[in-house]
Amino acid sequence: MSAEDQVQKMLLQRYYGHKDFRPEQLCIIKTILSGRDVLAILPTGGGKSVCYQIPALNLRGVTIVISPLISLMKDQVDSLKKKGIRATYLNSSLDKYKLKFRTQQIKALEQKIIYVSPERLNTKSFIELCKNITIDFIAVDEAHCISQWGHDFRPAYLKINNFIRTLPKRPIIAAFTATATRKVRIDISRQLKLKTPKKFIGSFDRANLSFKILRTDEVLKETFLFDLIKKNTGISLVFCQSRKQVERIYLSLRSFGINAGFYHAGLSQEQRKIVQGEFMMTKYRVVACTNAFGMGIDKPDVRYVYHIGFPPNLENYYQEVGRAGRDGENSECALIYSVNDVRQRQFQLRKKYEDTELKTNRELEKWDKQRLDSMLRFLITEKCRKRFILRYFGERRKKPCNMCDNCNSCKT
Repeated sequence: MSAEDQVQKMLLQRYYGHKDFRPEQLCIIKTILSGRDVLAILPTGGGKSVCYQIPALNLRGVTIVISPLISLMKDQVDSLKKKGIRATYLNSSLDKYKLKFRTQQIKALEQKIIYVSPERLNTKSFIELCKNITIDFIAVDEAHCISQWGHDFRPAYLKINNFIRTLPKRPIIAAFTATATRKVRIDISRQLKLKTPKKFIGSFDRANLSFKILRTDEVLKETFLFDLIKKNTGISLVFCQSRKQVERIYLSLRSFGINAGFYHAGLSQEQRKIVQGEFMMTKYRVVACTNAFGMGIDKPDVRYVYHIGFPPNLENYYQEVGRAGRDGENSECALIYSVNDVRQRQFQLRKKYEDTELKTNRELEKWDKQRLDSMLRFLITEKCRKRFILRYFGERRKKPCNMCDNCNSCKT
């Protein structure tokens, strides 16, 4: 082991309490410290944050982490502070007094890592702030949000490169995401204008996750769901397809005496913060939620992820089931749907391109149709479901997983 590797391992042990790096982490860190741009596709639970936080500790200047979620920023910064690492965040949750105080800290070079939302980057005050500090490194988290071909497109991400051009000196740029097809990976590099980036594509295979798909009549979906939840007593998430459905499932769970919470984007910021905090502290056994609860939830002992209905594409689905089993223990992912869900998704896709300015973007419409078609084929395949998912993301698996309902029924 080289002297440089030993230094990085010492930082890992000191601040994170781990003896060894996970696959690809050390190579990513060394590439960033060599001054080269990086595009890293690491599976959920693959330790992305270490890959940009440890370089920040090595570099003399400031590191900016661009993150789409306010709650995730706070969790990350709180965690860094507990480790003794100087970090802060700037976002819309701060009142003007806290914002001023944190800005003064940054100007005084009292912070090493700054988390910001993409919307803040091109504000006049932030641009002026960044002209007065040395920024050595920018990490773009959830980088798939920059691509219209991705599953969580955020227009503000498209302006990241405009912000980079305002800086006196271009920093090292690294983009991280857990789920990106080849098309999205190409778009991330193009939109961020990464300079000959070194690409790290981790395996999408979550070996500890099992998959089960149940098709039933519309009126029986919730009955099947509740039977599963009553039988399986571990920490669970139930992904629903509407806010109304979330609240109905929540009320039913409570009526069965199950300690449950609910979460969707219609809740106030304070309510969402409370639910997320109580879930992290295991005050709820089950949380019924929309996909607003998916990104950034890092609770290691989620044992079951249920879907009632299904998301519009496999990227969303795989990100949501990725909340399960982050501690490496075997965990179950079950999806329950009816033919009505299929019709609803097809109707929503048609409406999306009939009623908005997107109606002229036939290429994007075709892409969304292809992604929905892949999702539908995943639901009905009689072959190994995990092999189907991995093939979708460009990864080959030779053997059946023996962890899905199809493999267990000997249909592969």
